[in-house]
Amino acid sequence: MERLLAELRSRDRAGRERLLGEILARGSEARGPVERALAEERVLVDALEDLLERLGGPQARGGRRAGEDGALPEAADWTRAKYRLALERYLAEDTYGALQAIDAILALEPRTPLRPRLIRLRRACRERLARESVLSARLVCGEEVLTPERALRARVRLENVSGEEVRIVAAEDRRLGLVTLDYEELAPSGARTRTRVQRWLRAPEEELVLGPGQARSLPVELPSPHRRLPRGLVGRYHLAARLRARSLEVGGVPLQLFVPAGGATVLAVGTGDAGLVRNPRTAFLEAVAKASSGTLAERREPARQAFVAALVLSLADEEEALRLLASALEGARGSLSEALCAGLARVVGEPLNFSREEWLIWWKGRESRPRRRGPAGER
Repeated sequence: MERLLAELRSRDRAGRERLLGEILARGSEARGPVERALAEERVLVDALEDLLERLGGPQARGGRRAGEDGALPEAADWTRAKYRLALERYLAEDTYGALQAIDAILALEPRTPLRPRLIRLRRACRERLARESVLSARLVCGEEVLTPERALRARVRLENVSGEEVRIVAAEDRRLGLVTLDYEELAPSGARTRTRVQRWLRAPEEELVLGPGQARSLPVELPSPHRRLPRGLVGRYHLAARLRARSLEVGGVPLQLFVPAGGATVLAVGTGDAGLVRNPRTAFLEAVAKASSGTLAERREPARQAFVAALVLSLADEEEALRLLASALEGARGSLSEALCAGLARVVGEPLNFSREEWLIWWKGRESRPRRRGPAGER
């Protein structure tokens, strides 16, 4: 498949049509390689468009406005510089270096206009690492949303993505890696608490052998503090893992390999909020409508429910959750405004709380982060 895809560039029209026919005839087995090739091409297009802008400025793009028809969107100078650094590192095969630059931008400016390109480049980096690695590790959680009756369950899935046998020898006491668990308890008032614990990932035996393409899941023993979740709050887990064996052999050749596992997020809601999980978008809209009328006491509970539903929705569609929160905030007052502001902060990962006016300016102006604008406004 890789040979056929590579030849697409060097053939004439008739040759390309023949190659496309060969690839199509392979059916579903060709889907993965074609998707990876498309991701690579999109990153290359981004790099060429950036190069064209640097060579000729706006005139070289035929006067296109930023963000249209491939033109590089307007962004802060340092963001553009970091983005170009990430592109250069990716093209120079420094994949980990590219990921570091991308993560730095998204951490400091999560709403940058360059976000779609950064996400695309990050995806290409991760695809490359998965292809070039000999061992992939992934955190898998049993459920995305828990109630206090159900314990947190997770496992680390190891897969041999090389063409050789992989032999993993754990460190002392069968230690194979480390799992980090951050747990937050979030309130619609904007208050939150956070704790961190770490647990060893242990191998089932001293030596673990995986044949080519073989996978193995290892359970992780984790605490479940959400089982004591106070009434009215939302619990949120952020899990990450890294694998570092004492020794690892691929086809009999020893390697020094550090394998990070992709993170996972799990929410915990009270038993009484379980009904908000089935259709969080509808639950959010209904809660906002109820919280917009009635007495002050009558509005407080539906405002809290809107906060919970928005966080649940953000697990599946972060952009939609942000859009609904910002839209509802325009006409919100009192406890509903406070809950929506807290929801925005928790969804985007903003450590600070901001006023209603500050959040609306951030949303409408597409700023990277909300900013303090004098005395705290109404929440």
